[in-house]
Amino acid sequence: MKKIYLALPLFLVFQGTVAFTVMKNEEEARAQILQLNEKESQAYLSADLAKVMKRYAKGAVCLPEYHSPLYHKTDIKQYFTQLFQNAQIELFKKEIYELKTMGNLISEIGTYQIKQKSKDLIDGKYLIVWEKDLNGTLKVNAEAWGSVKFIDRGQVPYAQNPRVEKIPKLMVKANPKIISELAQRNDFINQTVADRDGGKHAEAFSEDAIFMHYYQPLMVGKTSIKSYLIDHESPKVKLDSLQIKASKIQDLGHFVIEHGYYSVNWSDGINSGKSIGKSINIWKRDEMGVLKIYRQMVNHD
Repeated sequence: MKKIYLALPLFLVFQGTVAFTVMKNEEEARAQILQLNEKESQAYLSADLAKVMKRYAKGAVCLPEYHSPLYHKTDIKQYFTQLFQNAQIELFKKEIYELKTMGNLISEIGTYQIKQKSKDLIDGKYLIVWEKDLNGTLKVNAEAWGSVKFIDRGQVPYAQNPRVEKIPKLMVKANPKIISELAQRNDFINQTVADRDGGKHAEAFSEDAIFMHYYQPLMVGKTSIKSYLIDHESPKVKLDSLQIKASKIQDLGHFVIEHGYYSVNWSDGINSGKSIGKSINIWKRDEMGVLKIYRQMVNHD
């Protein structure tokens, strides 16, 4: 009995040490991210391309609203070069809603405001995945952003017409089992969307999910997500074709980060069109080991 009582306090001390270390690391990460976000705001206002580019990791993926995806720092640099040439930013600020540690990566969800000269103020939301470089400095691994309500393409700094090429192929090697697992999950979503069954679509999300759909504010929790999807996936809108694919996958064990792409032809009896877009999908395994959407940010090209 004595050994049991002696072991228990040691176990509690170990658990407490781990919890303190995690908390300390998260506090340090928050402080660093707040500083990086402030530097980003200053860089936008001064059109400082070099400072903006310091944020990005070598293999960063950037998914701007109303723009095709940017896969490399060269593409990201070209995008911001054009942005600063075409738009004068008068206001840019962010507010962090949540930070989550996922192995050696950190996800950041938040809201932002941006105002360019002679244009309306835009309220938006964003998702960033951070990684640490060799010096321990946080760099953007992937990011996506978009407005919380419908805005005209002309209101967005350096928007471009939607790309017309095919959805990108898988860019990086990943465990074939993970690729197959994600393909099955995406096939399930594809079918529920095609069937206009928002209630069933919501089953792809975890109970504690956060969903950031185009032209919408943050939706927190499966209940609110289900309510939105039932309304959004109205049977009145017919889908003539739909593709959902992955282009980059990062397997973190309990979490999987996927860069998703979609293409849909739709009609409602009066209007018709084609929508192309992309997303950052953070999947989390539930207690049964099944992947569920934990965090998702979607925007149009």
